[in-house]
Amino acid sequence: MNNNHIYSKNDRLLKIFNFVLAISIIIVISTYFVGKFIMPQSDKTIALAVKTIAKNFSDRSQIVHSIWTSEHRKKLFMPKWVKMYDENAMNKLGLKSEKFIFIMSSTGWPKDIIGIENYKNECERLWIGLLAKELSISYETVKASRKIDENLCIYSLDEVSFSYNYEDGEIKFLE
Repeated sequence: MNNNHIYSKNDRLLKIFNFVLAISIIIVISTYFVGKFIMPQSDKTIALAVKTIAKNFSDRSQIVHSIWTSEHRKKLFMPKWVKMYDENAMNKLGLKSEKFIFIMSSTGWPKDIIGIENYKNECERLWIGLLAKELSISYETVKASRKIDENLCIYSLDEVSFSYNYEDGEIKFLE
C-alpha cells in the first residue's frame, strides 16, 4: 500500500509537470506568432498613419502657400474665410486660429507660427498650427527636430519619419 501511495504522488507530480510544460509550450508558440504576424502589422499601421499625417501636413501648408501667393507678405494672418481647423480640436488645445501669424520663407512656405505658446521649436509649432493636433500619432509622441542648414523640419515616430522643406514645401519620407 505504501508503494501505491508513492506511485499516486508521482503520478500527480508528473501530471502537474506535464500541464506546466504544455502551458509553457503554448505561451512560447503564441509569443512567436504575435511577434511574427501581429507586430509587423502594427509597424505597417504606424507607417500608414505617418503617411496620412504627412499628406494632411502637405495639404495645409499648400493652402497657406496659396494665400501667400496672392499677398506676398512675410507675416501672414489666415483669412477668416479659410476654415482649415476643427474648432473642437482647437479648443481642446487651447488655441485660437485667428491669432496665428504664419512666418513665411522667402519662397512663401510656412516656416514658423506666432501665437502658439509652450512649444520649443518652430517645427513643433508648425505641426500644431497646420494640423491642429498634439505631437502624437496613435498615442505615441512624435519627435520634431529642425535642420537649419537644410531648411528642414523632421517629424519622427519610431523608425518612420518625414521631412518638410520650408523653402520649397516638399515632403519626403525617410524610412
